[in-house]
Amino acid sequence: MMYINLLLFGGKYEIMIAILHLTILYSMLYNINIKKTIKVGLFTILIGVAIFVTIYAIIPSLNSNTLNYAIFNDRVMFSLRHFLYYLLSPVEATNYYFANTGVGSLDILFTVPINIVKAIFSAGDYVNPINPIFIPIHSYYRTNVGGLFAETVYHSSLLVASVYIVLFFMFVYFIFNMARYRGRLLSLSALLLAIVTMMFFGNFLTVSGVVLQIIFLFIIELIIMKKIVLRKRD
Repeated sequence: MMYINLLLFGGKYEIMIAILHLTILYSMLYNINIKKTIKVGLFTILIGVAIFVTIYAIIPSLNSNTLNYAIFNDRVMFSLRHFLYYLLSPVEATNYYFANTGVGSLDILFTVPINIVKAIFSAGDYVNPINPIFIPIHSYYRTNVGGLFAETVYHSSLLVASVYIVLFFMFVYFIFNMARYRGRLLSLSALLLAIVTMMFFGNFLTVSGVVLQIIFLFIIELIIMKKIVLRKRD
């Protein structure tokens, strides 16, 4: 289901988060050693790369009815090169964000809850977390994303960013302990750890597609836990 979802909706970071989520969850469920975890990780990465090439090279070629090898090869190389720059670009962007503390909007840090409330009351005027300013990282590549801390500082201040991040990691630590020592919320814990791993590339707490995954998975696992408890009582 995860790979079908990626094929339908795509997304560079979503692909990486999904791969990490699956790998971490597998290692937590089966308590496998590091060597085997690496093998499973490499296998899922290969599948993820294949999906990425399918989304950004094969599908566009099929849609345009151009299956010429040279054109297809150019598309594959362009998509992979673009993906690589996309992952490394936050390193360059971090300098700009820290040099422009507080320039952004504080609302962006709470994009998802604000937009959920506005959607419920049909208020419109939703918060757009996309930064309109693009920072050059190459002769013809630009980026508008940075790491978690850099982006948070840009939209607030050092103090607010520190509190914001500490609270998030306290939540992650709490869920991880639930999974590690009580065997609960395993999938949610794996998802959070995957997101934390990718936070080097951007603040995913402002991305609806990521935060809603956390919310839905939390609800689903709570329902499952409740059913298990009720069965034990019966």
